[in-house]
Formats: sequence, structure tokens, C-alpha cells
Amino acid sequence: MPTGQRVGINLNANPTANLDVNGNVRIRNVATGTPNCILIGTNANGAADVNVRRLPMGTASQVLLGNGTWGTLPSSGGYFDCNPDPDVFMPSDSRFNLNNHNFYFEGDMVPATSQFGFNNNRVGIGWPCGNSLRAKLDVHSKHTTGVSAHTIAIRGFNEEYSTAYFLTNTGVVGISNRAQDPNWRITNIGGSFIGIGGRQNRGVIGQSITSNATPSDENIGVYGIASGNSLKNVGVWAQAPVGLNNYAVYASGDVLCTGNVSLWSDSAIKQNINGESEALYKLLQLRPVTFEMNQTSYPNLNLSDGQQHGFISQEVETVFPELIKIATQLDEYDTLGNLVYPEISLKSLNYNGIISINTAAIQELNQKVENISLSDQSIKTNVIDLNNSLSKVLNMHGVSFDWTTSAQNDFNLENTNQIGFIAQEIQQVDSRLTFIGTDSLLHVKYEKVVPILVEAIEELNDEVEAKDSIINDMNARLTTLENCLSSILPFLCQLNQSAVQANTPESQEALRSQLSVKLTNKETIVLDQNVPNPFAEQTVINFSIPETVQKAQIHFYNSEGRIIQSVDVVERGLGSINVFGSDLSSGIYTYTLVADGISVATKKMMKN
Repeated sequence: MPTGQRVGINLNANPTANLDVNGNVRIRNVATGTPNCILIGTNANGAADVNVRRLPMGTASQVLLGNGTWGTLPSSGGYFDCNPDPDVFMPSDSRFNLNNHNFYFEGDMVPATSQFGFNNNRVGIGWPCGNSLRAKLDVHSKHTTGVSAHTIAIRGFNEEYSTAYFLTNTGVVGISNRAQDPNWRITNIGGSFIGIGGRQNRGVIGQSITSNATPSDENIGVYGIASGNSLKNVGVWAQAPVGLNNYAVYASGDVLCTGNVSLWSDSAIKQNINGESEALYKLLQLRPVTFEMNQTSYPNLNLSDGQQHGFISQEVETVFPELIKIATQLDEYDTLGNLVYPEISLKSLNYNGIISINTAAIQELNQKVENISLSDQSIKTNVIDLNNSLSKVLNMHGVSFDWTTSAQNDFNLENTNQIGFIAQEIQQVDSRLTFIGTDSLLHVKYEKVVPILVEAIEELNDEVEAKDSIINDMNARLTTLENCLSSILPFLCQLNQSAVQANTPESQEALRSQLSVKLTNKETIVLDQNVPNPFAEQTVINFSIPETVQKAQIHFYNSEGRIIQSVDVVERGLGSINVFGSDLSSGIYTYTLVADGISVATKKMMKN
């Protein structure tokens, strides 16, 4: 068409094309023809101008290339090549409706000689084009500047609604399943997660929450199962270096185990092995306690409910510092970055270490018990009979006493009245009966007092038998003397009567004044020996208690030192009590006069 025969529509100037339209163009009832063709447009004078032309259809194996012609895609790329000309940008959020079909990225990775060497038939998201991809689907999330929001590289969000029992809804599944040559050390890993670089790094966070839960529901944060005919099956494998606040497993809450808990204890991994020493003494310094966990102050630690049994770490640390470790709970924030629970440091106790110490203490205690009873003749030498045992026993001072408050607290002693000896006094009697313990205090070997007591009884029995012989001899002499005196007694009485009558009252009073001595014990506490002693059924004890004494008692003890009777003495001045012992077995007994809480005197009496 000649230049002057052009047609312009909605123009304010001469048309520059055969049909020059300013605005939208619509073509109706376009007829089909052979060969088929498509209309394509190319840029004209400006970005908003389009030149329309017809392009016949190519063959089935051809594609429309970026230059507007038919061709085949090159092996290195094509329209979506890493260096397109021009670049292709998505104009806005886009959508691709699968329309009840599936979408596939086909192609297997071609093996390479180096580790992670595969770099084909992969899908990369977030990586620069041409970057080496290390997985079938390799997702990379990285901003050139800092972000102020939570970021997630890959998310599997399953909101399926199950309508049948025993169905499983899973957010993400990782499976590595391929049989390998048994001679190769090949590892199949279903999922590998790594957290690096932050102040609080988490490799895996498993969280299970049920809303409107019923008692039959079950929530498990991390569920590990290992089964098969393998040499070793491990449901959960946890590893962490040894050090402060390093734990392979940290449980905030109770731990339940249906099987055995084993710890590595092979000699191959141990060195500087030494036996426990003074375990019993150290263990006695610990204070077992009952307590309740302070759940109110530490709600984030999931502390146990109810009464607990154990120790206080600070107290154990003074005896076994190696069993104590300081654990730090880091700051905890909510999803908005607000501090919910500040960092805290608490002391923990290695309760497993107490087990071996308890065992050593039991062994030491057992050895002490066996040593007390050990008395076989075959292991003894320089055997010599004891002598002067009675004098030693008479020098022993049995007392009743109370432990001091500090001793009760330090050595876990009873707070009731006790009976025993003063170790320092026993040491003066025989130093072999005492020893200095690991607590640097003087102790009495009560078991070694027994042979001395036995020997003292034998010595006392010998003396009694000797006295019985003397008494029998004296009785015989008295009988002879009585027979002798019976014939001369009337004569002696007459002489005595005449002598009395010869003395005047004045001379008798003068004689009394010269020979009389007045003694008094009104202010002295006196406890006399019982008479007779030994006794068969009854004996009498005389005493003198001043008026100044508020409370007086006489305690009676058996041969084992146990109190068998106590008598309140209300009389003051001279007094006596009758003791009936027909029901007592033969042996040695003691009685003690206690005035205003003080033991005044102790006497021994023998029951035939």
C-alpha cells in the first residue's frame, strides 16, 4: 500500500503503518486455515507498540524460542537458561493449578567421583543460578541484610482431617532405604538436622501438642525406634562433649525407663584407679532429707510433684565436691522475642557416684563387725591372763549423759539420755580401751571392756569365796569362845556391876567429857554400802541427805548398765531404804545417788 494510503484510527497525527490503531484492537471470527499459524507481536517504535505478524506452526519436536522462531532447546538450557537474554521475571505472585494431576521433575542423578559431586537433575530454591546443588531438592534461605522475623528454609504443614481410626498425619518424612553390600560401612540416614552459629542452637525440636486431650491421648515430642537383626539397635543416639553445661541428654521433667540403665564401666577406659577410703566416716557426714520441689519459683524446669528423698547439693559438696556440677539453664524467650525465663545456674548431684561410696561404707562396717567378733586362737600370740581387773573396774565411772546439740547435728546422735563412760577417764584406766577416730575425738572400745568385766567378776568371786572361808573360820572360833565364856560369864557380870557402882556420877561425867567426840554430816551427802553385802533376799542402804537438796533419787542398774528401778528419796538427814531382791538373779548390781541431777556416789552390791 502506498504511503499515502494508510489508515489511522483514533490518531491525532498521520498513520505510520498500513493500519495504525491508537487503543485496543479486537478481531472477530478469525478463520482457520492450512498450514496452522499463530500471531506473534514484536516491539515497534516504543515499549507500548506491538507489530503483529503471522508465524506458521513448526513441527511437534520444535518449541518457540525466545527470538520468536521455531527450534529445539539446546542441551545447556534454553528459555530458562542461567544467562537468558532477556532475563525472565515473574510479574507477580503466580499459581499453577494441578487440576487433579501430578507434577514431576524427572531424571536420576549421574554419579560423580567426589563426595557431593552430583550436580544434575536437581532442583534448587534460593540458590544463585549455576550454583552447585548438593541434594535432589536443595533449599537455601539467606538474606543479604539482617531480618527481624523467624525464618524457615523448608516447612511441612499437614492439616489433613482424619476420618478413621489409627491413621497417621505426618508433616515431614525422611527415608533412606537401600540395601548395601554387608562388607561396606554404608550409613542410611532418614533425616539429618544441624543448628550452627546461634547463641541457642537446636539440631532438632520435636513438639507434640494435643488440644482438648483425653486421658487416653498420647503426646511424644521425639519418637525413636530401632529394630531388626543388627548387632546394635539404638532408638535415640545422643552425643555431646564433656564439659560445663554439656549433656548428651537433658530432660526437663521425670525420666521413665522400662529396661535397665547401664553406664560404661570397663577397665579399659579407666585410669588412676584407687579404692575408696574412709567411706563410712564420710558417708556419716551426709544428711539424707525429705523435701518438695519448688515448682512455683521454677515452673519452666518441670520439677517433680510430691515428697522427694535425697540430699542437698551444697551439703554434699563439702564432703564430695567431685560429685557436684553446676548446670546453667539459658534464657528462654517467647515467639515475639520477649524474655520469659532468665538464665539460672543450679547445682546438680551425681547420685550414681553415691552407690560405690555406699558399697565401700558397707564393706568397712562389715569389716568392723567381723573384727569385733574375730577371736580365733590360731591367729593369736603372746596370750597373757588379765590381772588387777577388779581394781580397773572399780576405777571405771559409769555415767548417764546427754549428747550436746552440736554433736547431735554433726554426728546424727540420739537426743535421749545415754549411759556409758567418759573416754578420757577410761583412757586413764587402760589406754588400750580407747582410740582416736577419724573425727579426731576420743572413742571407747566398749567390746574390749567385756573381758575386763568378766575377769573382775572372777576376781571378786575369789575374794568372796576367801571371805566365806574366813567367816566360817570366825564362826567356829566364836562358837569356841562362846562355850568358853559361858562358864565365866556370871563372874564377869558381877565384876562389871561392882565396877559401875564404884564410880560416882561426877567421875562418870568427867570420863565422858574426856572421851566424847561429836561428829555431824548434816551438810554432807552420804551413801553407805548396803548391809549385808552380798545378800540373799533383803539388804539395807543408809544415806544422809542435807535439807538443801531439792530432789534426790537412787537409781539401781543391772550388770549390763540398764536401769531397773528408780526411787525418789523424800527424807532429809539420816535415812535408809530396805531393798528386797528375792526375784533378782545372782550377780553384781550397782546403785547411784543422784542429788539435784548430779551423780554423787555409786556403790556395788552382790546378790547371792
